[in-house]
Amino acid sequence: MSSENRTSSLINPRFLVLTGLVILAALARTIDHGIPNFAPIGAIALFGGACFGSKKMAFLVPVFALLLSDLVLNAGRHQNLATEAWMLTAFTYGAFALVVCLGFGFRDRNRTVAGVFVGSLAASCVFFVISNLGFWFVFAKPLTFSTLGASYVAAIPFFHHTMLGDIFFNAVLFGSLALAESRFAVLRPVPAQVA
Repeated sequence: MSSENRTSSLINPRFLVLTGLVILAALARTIDHGIPNFAPIGAIALFGGACFGSKKMAFLVPVFALLLSDLVLNAGRHQNLATEAWMLTAFTYGAFALVVCLGFGFRDRNRTVAGVFVGSLAASCVFFVISNLGFWFVFAKPLTFSTLGASYVAAIPFFHHTMLGDIFFNAVLFGSLALAESRFAVLRPVPAQVA
């Protein structure tokens, strides 16, 4: 891709709207609303995978937004982050990347209300399984099946908030994009060219 094409793809209206929606959702994560785990993390990843035309941008923009919101959330709070916290972050971002890949299955034909709902539930499950596996791996001593089970059981009370957050934020993200696409043709995805 020439530098001219790359630049024009970064300033096209669809890319700017998608990026803006992702960054706004990430910043919404920084609002203290008092509901633990009610956050747009899974929604940002699923939306990015489903909507950005470039798979590279489907990863880069959401990861940048997540990193930005992490920096805002942690500014001044954790001046000396422990090694364990950084190790747990690797699991969080790994789950995030898998949900972006899950979003690839929701490109074009599967962007229905039912498809996005199922994708939201799947994103919540992926995040639950991987993030709690990470919590167990980083913090549980000893690493046994018993402590693994205890880690998952301890996380169950927070899981419904994760699901509700993913469903809510996916409804907002996908719904906002669908509304914008219906009103402005320039925001609609360009159909793939058949060779």
